[in-house]
This record gives sequence, structure tokens and C-alpha cells, in this order.
Amino acid sequence: GKKTQPESKDKPKGLSNRSDAKQLKNDMQFFSQFAKVMAIVVVIVAILYYFVFEGTSSWHYFKTSKDLGPNYIKYDWVYDSVPRKQWKRINSFAEEVAELGEPAIFTDSYAVEWAAYKKWSEQYLTSNIRKMNGVQRHSEKTFSYFHEDHPFSSIGSIKADYKRGTYDRINMTSKDFFGAINKCPPYHYFTATADSIGTPYNDLYPIEPFMVKNSTWKLEESHLHRWTNVWIGPGGATTHTHYDISHNFYVQVAGRKRFVLFPPSEYDNLYLYPFLHPGAQQSQVSFEHPDYTAFPKFAKARGIEAILNPGDVLYLPPMWFHHVTALTPSASVSVWTRYNTTQAMHKIIRSPLPFKASWNPQKLQLAGRTYLTMLIDGMDGEGGAKKFVAHLLENRFNALVSKIAEFKSTRSFCEKGLDVAKNDLASEDLKDFEKFVKYHQDLFKTAEDLAVRDIWLGNLCEQLSLTVVGKPADVPQFLKDFVQC
Repeated sequence: GKKTQPESKDKPKGLSNRSDAKQLKNDMQFFSQFAKVMAIVVVIVAILYYFVFEGTSSWHYFKTSKDLGPNYIKYDWVYDSVPRKQWKRINSFAEEVAELGEPAIFTDSYAVEWAAYKKWSEQYLTSNIRKMNGVQRHSEKTFSYFHEDHPFSSIGSIKADYKRGTYDRINMTSKDFFGAINKCPPYHYFTATADSIGTPYNDLYPIEPFMVKNSTWKLEESHLHRWTNVWIGPGGATTHTHYDISHNFYVQVAGRKRFVLFPPSEYDNLYLYPFLHPGAQQSQVSFEHPDYTAFPKFAKARGIEAILNPGDVLYLPPMWFHHVTALTPSASVSVWTRYNTTQAMHKIIRSPLPFKASWNPQKLQLAGRTYLTMLIDGMDGEGGAKKFVAHLLENRFNALVSKIAEFKSTRSFCEKGLDVAKNDLASEDLKDFEKFVKYHQDLFKTAEDLAVRDIWLGNLCEQLSLTVVGKPADVPQFLKDFVQC
């Protein structure tokens, strides 16, 4: 009969019956369902990763995402955004930017060439910094500072009330620090001069393009006019509204940050702490809980917003107010350069007044009133001094006087009560006053922005008042009596 071909041992066995086909179909359906479940799991994990890690513990972010995360708070006083621009690779570009005097976010700058932009991670910084000294620690997310050397810090009520809301400082290992910033509260924030952090400082090159240079500086000494700080902290950490006195190119190295900025002209709506207060240069208004009864003009405040991504550089002009929130854990570097107007204003504050130590208290107080009148009336016209000081009291002191018991002075500094000293102010004294007044007025003229001038003029009024009354708690009463009697 006909021979049959023997079955090859290498030939795969076919489906022998219908039950095998049914089993295969069931297997296919199982794998299909399993694949769908896994796809859903992947999506859920990605969402959780974004909201949990991106908002609290991750250095990075989804670059395509428009969601700013749980640490972003919408504020009614933000009405516009800071423009984004391209950095120009020319030597004088930082000076050109500073000349415009407006905030701007720059992309494709030298910062994206920094090794820090690629290398700085928790693991890298933990390995290379080791010790983090002076870490700011606070039970709340908003950090405010306390200047121990400012005269009002000696007033008991201010120390008890204000200092309670500020941070303390501790020393930590970098391992403990990075563990802590992933477990808030308490909030931990590390800031230090860049040259103090060791090896990672070498990752910030080049820095020079972010300096605002001055033609009067010697080239080899230009670095003496620059300060570079690093800022590392958790998502949610917030720096309270304040102003700085230097040019600042602020480089976002890792994570995301949100700035709310106000020009100096908004100082009237932001209610600065007095210059003598340990919270000087900061606003008295809380963004989280604004008190419109105590600070009614804050309702008129108008700010602009800047969202910084890794590699972005924000130019922050001197004297611009800024409120800063880390949207994710982040690392940033600020490159500060001296501002000529600030240097002139510091000369005013530090220069001696034409008063003599031998004068009795009444003569000294009358001299203070006389000098303020000559100085401010000479710039703002007759009656300008009383108007300016009244505004200073309203803007900086009124809310504090109502709750600081020590400010309720029983002393009087009215001019009528100082009549006995009038004859003691000799014509030679008044001639000295005229010389000093001209010197101060000439320095004030270097402030092209009238709001900047007014902020520093207010500082001088406080400084002069303390000089003539001697006791910090009597300063508000001296200013009040200057206006009213």
C-alpha cells in the first residue's frame, strides 16, 4: 500500500481537539484583561507619583504638565505674569537687563550649562555637602526672619509676639536634612553662601554672566561686589513678602518655584515693618490670612507672578517685593550684585547727624524736630515733613501701636513743651544743619524711583527719632507728636 510520511520530531503539535482551542481562547482573554488592569495600575501610579512626589519630595517635574500642584495658591492680588525672554550671549547683557529695571524670566542662559543643572540631586548633595549648618526650622511653612540687632528686638512684647512666628536654626547632617524635608511639618530650609558648601560650588560655573558690573570697579575686584547664595528646601516652604537691596539673578537649579512680585511703588499697600523692627524690610500682611481691617490698603495691592522651572533665571530688581513659594522640593542659587542707589542710601543711614552729645534731652529733641522739618520740607515743600511722617505712622506703626503695650508712651515731645530749648539752638547749629541737610538731600536725589526714596527717607526718620529720644519704645510717640503738636 501507499507509504505514509513519518511525522517530524521538530514539527509543532497542532490542536488536537476543540477543548484545546477553548483553553487557548480563555488564556487569550485572561491575558487581555490582565493587560488592561496593568495599564490602569500604571496610570494610577503615575497620578499618585505626580501628586505625592511632585508636590512634596521629588526634585523633578513633568515638563509638559500645566498643573502647578497642591502648593500653588491662587491670590486675588496677582493680575499678570512676568514675561519670558531669551538670554543673549553678549558680555553686557546683565547690565542691559538691569538698566530696564523690570523683572523677567530668561531661558537658555548660561545656567543650563552649569553642572549643577544636571548633577544636583538628593543623593549627590548628600554625598558632597555632609554637614548643613544653620538650617532654618519652622513649625509653619512661611518663613519670616528676626533681626536680633535691630533696636525694637529689645521690646518685650515684640520679642514675645513676633519672634514666636519666626524660625530657629539648627545644625544637621545632609542625610537628616533630606529626610526631614520629605516629612513636613516641621519645615526645614537650608541657605548658605555658595562658597561654603564645598564641592557642589564648583558646579556653578560660569557665574560672572549674572553679575551687574559697574564701570567704576576694578576688574580684578569685581567679585568683591557679588554674593552668591544657595537655597534648598521642601515643597510648600514659603518666604514671607520682603524686599532686598541688590540686583538679583535668581537661578532655578532643580524643582519649581513661584514668585509673587510687587514694584517698590506698592510699599504703601504692603505695610512694611518699621526699619527699627526685627522684621524690617518685610510686609506686615499675611498672604495666608490677610487682615483687611488692620491693613485696608492691601485690598489695592497688585502683583505679578513668575513660575520658575529648572534652568530658568529670574531677574529680580533691587527693592522689588517678593513672596516666594517652592511648588516642589527645590534648589536655587541667587547671584546678588551691589546697587549704587542702595550704597548712597546706606551712606545716609550711617552718616552722623549734626547733634552734640553735650546737649540736654530737650535741646536734642527740638533739634530732631527742626532737622526733620528742614530736610523733608526742603524736598517736598512746606508742610511736607508733617505729611510724610503722618503717612509713615499710618503705614508702619499704627497696627503695631495698637497691640504693643510698650509703645503707649507717657512722655511728650510736643514743640510747645520744648520751647525752653529754642534759644539754645544757636545760629551756628542751624548752619551745621543746613550743610548736613544738603548732603542728605543730594544723596536722596540719586534714588530715581520716588518710592525707593520714600522707603529710605522713612528709615532715616526712624533712625533720627531713636537718636533724639534714646529709648526705642518712645520712637512712635516722638513721630506722633511731631505731626500733631
